Amino acid sequence: MKPKNFWIGERRNPQLGTYYVLYGARSIKEAKSHEKTVYGTNIMHKYPTKAAYDHAIAILKDRGERIHT
Repeated sequence: MKPKNFWIGERRNPQLGTYYVLYGARSIKEAKSHEKTVYGTNIMHKYPTKAAYDHAIAILKDRGERIHT
């Protein structure tokens, strides 16, 4: 089994603006399936370790970004 990466989705919605969704550990195939949207854009950002993922979340929080869990 391939090791899973950690993922944060950057959701760009024309009406709601940009926000981030924390997906946690997922396979590449599973994570990439979240990029398909009917409306707006969803960009998946990959982090190879839990520490890198947690650091990215901390940066988003420091910037005051909207985060959905």
